[in-house]
Amino acid sequence: MFSDIGKKIKNLAMLIMFIGCAGSVIYGLICFAGSIGVITGILIIVLGVIFSYLSVLVLYGFGTLIDDTGAIREALESKSQRQNFFSSTKSGTCSICGKKTEDVKKTSYDDPQGNHVKTDMCSGCRIKLIKQGIHIHTDN
Repeated sequence: MFSDIGKKIKNLAMLIMFIGCAGSVIYGLICFAGSIGVITGILIIVLGVIFSYLSVLVLYGFGTLIDDTGAIREALESKSQRQNFFSSTKSGTCSICGKKTEDVKKTSYDDPQGNHVKTDMCSGCRIKLIKQGIHIHTDN
């Protein structure tokens, strides 16, 4: 009942517009045949169709907004799942510089004294070690 609600709202908007247009045309034709007049009938048809269209724009736009929001949410969830699968990046504090950041990774390297070090490290500190010629390895 509530699945694909954006499409249902857009279909409802189109239905309301078509009913309004049909009602305007029918009433305009009745005016042709009656004593109201041809010009009045034409105005009722033209203005009725225009107002029927304008009256449902917000409703149709709302349905489109719901559809687009759902598509964006799905894309972000998909991207987030891919990033979580392929990346061990986490939020935390770098044990080298002490900076709190979103790109901390478990990193291992051999320091200049030959000691094997395994620590949480931000991307800035990893780049500094690489520039110093130290080979690092990030755990995935």
